[in-house]
Amino acid sequence: MLLTPWSAGWKDAVQYPELSKLFDNDTQRPMTVKKLPAKLSAWLETRVKLKHQAFQMLCSLNDFDRLKVVEEIVSICKNPSAPDVSVQRKNTFQRLRRSQYPFKGYHYLVMFAVEGPNIVVNDVLFDKRLLSSQEASNMERNALYRVKRNGYAAFDPSKGDSELADKLADNWDNLTPQPVHRIETRHAAVNGMLNGLSKATWLMGTHLNN
Repeated sequence: MLLTPWSAGWKDAVQYPELSKLFDNDTQRPMTVKKLPAKLSAWLETRVKLKHQAFQMLCSLNDFDRLKVVEEIVSICKNPSAPDVSVQRKNTFQRLRRSQYPFKGYHYLVMFAVEGPNIVVNDVLFDKRLLSSQEASNMERNALYRVKRNGYAAFDPSKGDSELADKLADNWDNLTPQPVHRIETRHAAVNGMLNGLSKATWLMGTHLNN
């Protein structure tokens, strides 16, 4: 199936696995696996058209971000004139919606237009300033990073805490971890102890190495 460079209906777009797997009829799935109801996808067919750029952006995102963007599109369809929607001065049909999750500032920006009964999603924009380390680690967003290994110093519990941490940190490139959308390496780890990105790069690497 080919999409025109102009727009595609939701029915066409949702046939792609990146979008179709967000919706589920299975009531026996684990509660921890969040998916949207299949009937919601059917409702979106009557409301949404995706421009090619918006569709490409959706397909390139990781599952978490893709789910959040679709939830935002659902909110737009329900109320395209909500108070938090910005209307462009030169084109009242062109509107912007800033996501409220997970920060007070925007995480991503949905650019859309109202055309009769339809919502046309033109693009999905992301604030790349939220990637990489932040001054306050609790402002770092959920993201995947590929971290380059620089050395092979082994974990040695006989070393002092400070000396040991310095040697292990030097094993990994904690200055320029590369944001990615999917895991393509043999090993991966999830940072679950509220560590900042800089510390998590070498700490998670050390856990995997051992």
